[in-house]
Amino acid sequence: YDENDPANDKYRRQIPASRQTLSIVKDGMHAVIYETGGTAYKVFNKPQKSELLERDMQIYGKTGSTESPAVAWFECFAEDKAGRAIVVVTLVEGGESGSGEAAPLGHEILHICNRAGYIGTQPTVKHNENRSQ
Repeated sequence: YDENDPANDKYRRQIPASRQTLSIVKDGMHAVIYETGGTAYKVFNKPQKSELLERDMQIYGKTGSTESPAVAWFECFAEDKAGRAIVVVTLVEGGESGSGEAAPLGHEILHICNRAGYIGTQPTVKHNENRSQ
């Protein structure tokens, strides 16, 4: 860590891609999470997990896997209305499915980051009304 360069500007590089190309990539990554045929759609849109998509953030992802060696992976980034962003990458050695093994881990990490207040709107805590004080 360089105190004189906290954002690592000395390592910042311009990606040699047009804004149009980057927009197409981002649209595809958005579809992975939000469209019915997206490879991580089922992970992020299960009824018990859908609240993450309601936390004032947009999530963009990509799943993948390899065969030799067997590795499953998922990477995503999320942006919220406050201008904050976070990147999550999960890799499962010996895994066979990015959507089946790595994406659920990425989803849970995003949940942890949301509950901790790093991204999106934090969930409200429900107090037990019958709890004695």
